[in-house]
Amino acid sequence: MDGPAYMKRKVKYGSIDVDLEANSLVVNYEVEAAVLGGHGEVMKNDTKAFKKIIKLKQLNEHSNIPLLAEDVVDKCDLIHEDSLPLVERLLYELQRYQVDEGSRADSQRRIEKEARRKKKEERRARAEAKEREEAAAKEKVEVASMDNIDTYMEMMYEDDINAKVKATALILQLARNVGNLEPLIQNESLLGALSRTLKEEYKKNMDLTINIMHIFFSFSTFSQMHPVLVNFRIGDMCMRVLDLEKKRYTMRIANLEVLTKLAEAQASGNKEEEDRIRTAATEAEDEEEAAGGAGGGDDAATRAGDAAVLSCRILLVSDVHAAVKRVAALAAWCRAHVPGASTPDAGGPSWREGDGARGVAGVGSGQPFLSCVLASGDLADMPEAEQTVLESVGSGEGDAAAVVAGLEDILCRVVYVPGNHDPVSMCDLESPPQLTSHSTSAHNRAVRIAPGLSVVGFGGSVPAYQDGKQRWLGFPYTEDHMRAGLGALLRPSAAVSEAEAAAAAAASKAQSASGDATAGGGDASEADVFASEGVSLSGPTATLPHAPPGDDIILMTHCGPQDVATTMDGVKDPAKPISSGSRALREALLEPDMQARVVCNVHGHTHNAAGQAWLGGVRVINPGSLRYGANFGLLSLRRRDERSRWRVVACEFHSLP
Repeated sequence: MDGPAYMKRKVKYGSIDVDLEANSLVVNYEVEAAVLGGHGEVMKNDTKAFKKIIKLKQLNEHSNIPLLAEDVVDKCDLIHEDSLPLVERLLYELQRYQVDEGSRADSQRRIEKEARRKKKEERRARAEAKEREEAAAKEKVEVASMDNIDTYMEMMYEDDINAKVKATALILQLARNVGNLEPLIQNESLLGALSRTLKEEYKKNMDLTINIMHIFFSFSTFSQMHPVLVNFRIGDMCMRVLDLEKKRYTMRIANLEVLTKLAEAQASGNKEEEDRIRTAATEAEDEEEAAGGAGGGDDAATRAGDAAVLSCRILLVSDVHAAVKRVAALAAWCRAHVPGASTPDAGGPSWREGDGARGVAGVGSGQPFLSCVLASGDLADMPEAEQTVLESVGSGEGDAAAVVAGLEDILCRVVYVPGNHDPVSMCDLESPPQLTSHSTSAHNRAVRIAPGLSVVGFGGSVPAYQDGKQRWLGFPYTEDHMRAGLGALLRPSAAVSEAEAAAAAAASKAQSASGDATAGGGDASEADVFASEGVSLSGPTATLPHAPPGDDIILMTHCGPQDVATTMDGVKDPAKPISSGSRALREALLEPDMQARVVCNVHGHTHNAAGQAWLGGVRVINPGSLRYGANFGLLSLRRRDERSRWRVVACEFHSLP
């Protein structure tokens, strides 16, 4: 027999099925292969079954089934043209299945939507019930009595604003009874207390203001009582209240317009427009404050407070890394360019000699004196392996102390936090070492540097990442450590006990008094103002575990918040920058109470990201590295009077020549 000559292949059409779940047609067919000999005889024969899946992605409830069936038959060689009716029937079956499945899915979505609606209604019902309970509790207020009028008057002289609100609410109850009007208006002590409280407190509490104005409105119902109201100048006070509310409304509208423009600039990614809007808003506030100071206030004391603008200027230094020569060059630069920097070679007294009235706030001056130096970590330059070794810790403290001593040649009021290259002892949460006699560690504590202004510090760093991989180690903290430390440190201001605040104020007054006794000249009245606020202007400042209630905060950290420009190092690879910020710090700064209290966050750590950015309403400042780049900053703050908030009016970034 001759050997095989050639192979013959034959395709046989099979059945056509439908896969409803996969939304496809399944074409079954067989391939018969035969090996033929030289004379055409079959030497070997084999048949195998196959399937072809035809995906119908374009099929939907609006599809034209006849046209689609023709297209499928034309394009698939495995379907005979006689099978066109079968293909149409199967496509109709697939289409009906899709419609039914869609209806079931819609039904399920409707069920889930109804369940969510019911839950929402239940929550709303519970909230309304709670509001009704609270309203009912408020209705059960104390019933006022004319026999207790002297008690109500005494409550108006208390420091607690809530007590004053309660007292005026009780008096208002009495004033709404016509039978009580005559004895009330004949009580000159009561009228004097009400008019005095309105005059002094109308800017502080709206409930108190409304209560008192309602009382006087009740009195004004009868013309016989008008002379008494005129005598106490009630009309003038009411006009002041209306004028204040008009100004507040105008300010809210202006702030809303600024926020709207900022949102549009941020949405479009236009950073230049965003910076321009912020700068314009700051300049408008400055002009408004200047106009308010020139235009006069409510009385002589208020006018004096408005005219005297309290301001301070702070030197910002970071990441010195034991570069003492750079610190000396910075001191020379400051003596030449910054008012208030020490000039030991001159004949006058320096800060080392206790010039207590000279440094903080050139009141009303165009260029404020230097107030203090803030050093935001990495004073020393210790390798990671030596930071916890007992023999090396002392050497590291010595390097850091040498840097601080050099900064004291600029100003003997240095406040610092540790960095990730400082010895571990400087990160002690309870008792960090005091490096020099004129410096203060702000790590895990608050240092009051001006009336109503405290530096709250937390040093150390967390790991840094690049493209999801850890690039730098954190020392000595992780994100969990940072979150716990900041959470304990940045508690609400009300949590600081009055005893703590009083103790710190007393200690600072004693320091201020000793400084004033040796001061050679200066503005004594200004020193008295600061001493009355519990601020020492020379030597180390008394510390608190938390900022005093009502103080504005400069939050000084070594590493900055995550995902802001000042913590992104993209010098080597702009497409994949190193993110060195802390997620815990970012979360803390975005909390509403911190947005209201924190004036700015000053940090270092990221050498190649000097500059400033915004996190919500908080300004984030990185002065850069003094050693690697010779960079530093000057921060200027100002407030109009003792009731105003401190605000950043300028932030300058410099480099040593």
